[in-house]
Amino acid sequence: MTDDSLRAYYLHPEIHPVEESGDAELELHDSLMQAPRRAVTERELRAIEDADARDNYRVLLKFRDRLLETPSVEACYMNFFKGAIDVPPLFIDQLAHVILRTSSTAATMRCVYVPRSSFSVSRRRRSKAVMRSSPTSRRSKRTPPAAATAPSAS
Repeated sequence: MTDDSLRAYYLHPEIHPVEESGDAELELHDSLMQAPRRAVTERELRAIEDADARDNYRVLLKFRDRLLETPSVEACYMNFFKGAIDVPPLFIDQLAHVILRTSSTAATMRCVYVPRSSFSVSRRRRSKAVMRSSPTSRRSKRTPPAAATAPSAS
């Protein structure tokens, strides 16, 4: 996880200071933008005047700490399913998106097939191949039903 990726989380509307934000919130946000990995004390969080903003920071910093304690985004993602999931589902969805985008980009750059990044496409193709090999499906696709091909009486 890069510092810029962490900064992107700090710019989300739930975290980014608003016009009514107090000094403590502004200072915390500015310091996290300068040093996205820095430790944040409970005292700094309690100093934030707005309870919602304080809670949002707690949730995001918990997620950030889980990201930083693992060697990779993939490892962090897997760790979420080894116990109770204690972060919003949105964060897990975003990790899955990052993993898939990274694996498909790497595959495109190396011209290598990444088996799981396009599972739904592979599955769809496999089902069509099975349909084509079926005698009944071949007949129904190539030969129209007799009623539909009979000439109409004029």
